[in-house]
Amino acid sequence: MTKQALSTCFAHVLPILCLLIAPLLLSCGLAGGAPAASEASLGGLGQSSTVAAVPEADNAEDAVGLQTFKSLLDQLLQQKADIEGLSGAADVDIVRINAVALKQSLIPWPTNRLAELHKALPVLAADLLHDFMDKLHSAQSKLSALCTSVEEYVEKTMFLSELNSQAKIMDAACSQVHAMYALLDGYKIKIPDVDKAGYASLDSTYAGLKALMEEVEGAKEENIGKYSSTLEAGVESTSKEVEALRNAAQNEMLLSEESAPAAVLDELQQLQTQLQGHAEELARLNRFQRLFKVQESQVDDLSVVQEDVALKMSLWSSSAEFESVTAAWKASHFESLDLAGMEDTVARFHKSVFRMERGLPPNKLAPKLRAAVDEYRQLLPVVAVLRNKALKERHWAKVFAAIGTTLNRDETFTLQALLDANVTAVKDALITISTEATQEAALEELLAKVTSKWAAIEFSVVPYKDSKDVFILGAIDEIQVALEDSLVTMSTILASRFVAGIRAEVEKVEKQLNIFSDTLDQWVQVQKSWLYLEPIFSAQDIQKQLPSEYRAFDHVHKQLKDIMRRTKDRPNALQTAGNPTLLETLTKSFETLEAIQKSLEEYLETKRVAFPRFHFLYKQLKDIMRRTKDRPNALQTAGNPTLLETLTK
Repeated sequence: MTKQALSTCFAHVLPILCLLIAPLLLSCGLAGGAPAASEASLGGLGQSSTVAAVPEADNAEDAVGLQTFKSLLDQLLQQKADIEGLSGAADVDIVRINAVALKQSLIPWPTNRLAELHKALPVLAADLLHDFMDKLHSAQSKLSALCTSVEEYVEKTMFLSELNSQAKIMDAACSQVHAMYALLDGYKIKIPDVDKAGYASLDSTYAGLKALMEEVEGAKEENIGKYSSTLEAGVESTSKEVEALRNAAQNEMLLSEESAPAAVLDELQQLQTQLQGHAEELARLNRFQRLFKVQESQVDDLSVVQEDVALKMSLWSSSAEFESVTAAWKASHFESLDLAGMEDTVARFHKSVFRMERGLPPNKLAPKLRAAVDEYRQLLPVVAVLRNKALKERHWAKVFAAIGTTLNRDETFTLQALLDANVTAVKDALITISTEATQEAALEELLAKVTSKWAAIEFSVVPYKDSKDVFILGAIDEIQVALEDSLVTMSTILASRFVAGIRAEVEKVEKQLNIFSDTLDQWVQVQKSWLYLEPIFSAQDIQKQLPSEYRAFDHVHKQLKDIMRRTKDRPNALQTAGNPTLLETLTKSFETLEAIQKSLEEYLETKRVAFPRFHFLYKQLKDIMRRTKDRPNALQTAGNPTLLETLTK
């Protein structure tokens, strides 16, 4: 077959292939249930449209527009016409193409789809029509109903306003129904007779509703005037009832001391309930007046009577409540009282009484409640000072001495017991005692800081040279700083005028610190002398030449060695050096060392007389003696003529 023949054959077959593809594409949109966009030239049908399934839900018209249905109908009709217009056969050169079977297989698809649309569109149109007609009938029913009360008329006017605001929406809905039935008529789609009848009445029904809306709107001014009079009458009736309640609220028994509280409260509760009902009724009438845009009417006495009744009820209920609360306080153990809660409660009642006295006519109940509240206002400072946690037994003894009686602080120690003792009469004395307790507690805190500090301060004990059993004190700079700070603090405490209650304890600590200070000073002096003499008396020559001094030194040495051993085992500084016995021992040791050093100087004086040339080498001679432990022949060497000659030169 020639190339030209193949081209001619393809040109004849192409329209048939397009017709084969078109139903497949359309079926994807119509049977798939979702819109599909198709822009293709199908047998000369080149249109762009949104294709969707035939709607089944009531609101499906929102998703599928009438133009979509029109495009579907046009495409299906065009496809059917194109398929029917295909020739049964076509000759292409020596080839004959038979298209009869193809036509028979294609024609059912557009035919069946058209049938489906002809069935579904009337149902959809009927749904739109019935929904709109139902709304029209419902609106007509509400607008035509007779109003028997202001509430019903207000509801009708509000509904009318709602319809007026939705006028454009209703017009659009009516137009949609018309467009739907116009589509059915344009494509000769059969409409059931009952739907035709309903559609025929659409315009008249809609026009009737609009006429009814205009009628209701026109009668609005007249009806508002009529119902406004009704509202005014309601307000006037409410005003008269409030006046009657105002007179009832002026009954003398409501403020009489002789009245039974329960009966008065019951009467006031009824008055308050009735007044609340009238207030709600007035608010309802005013709301209608605002809707009618007329001036709101007021009942001037209503709020005044409500306030008067509320104050009287508050007076009686507050009196009963305060009596109950104070009775509970009186019966409570004094230590368990909630002071903060008592202060808040008394402040609340004080504020309430002030409001009652200002808003109520003269009566005896308010002053009575005022006196009870003021009594506890005077009592609260006393309760506060007696609840001071700093109070100790010595302070309580002063308290009982001030009130003139001793109370047992056991389960019987209640607020009532204190009231019976007339504690408010000595309030100033109790405040003074509480202040002393607070200040003493502050001083005790300072004292506790001092004692706790010294509980952690220890001596530093170090070995003497390479000895394993001889120790000396190490650095004491930090101890001396702490001692100075503590002595300053103790002076501050003793200078306070509130120290009397704890003076004995303070003086005890101060005395111990002073002993510690003296002991530490003496200890340092003893250790200094011992360090100076120990190398000297370690030499056997000195021991032989100064035997009595050596024995005295050895005694001090053993004492000091024992003291240092105990200090190493128990290094707490204050416990060790705050002992008066240690101070006495160190004082005697220092006196002994001083005597030894004096004897040593006398011994050196004899040596200096023996060696006149060493007159100006006195200190050097003592250093030589201190080195005799390491050089036993130091003194003999010092007397060597050769050494003298060398030194002279």
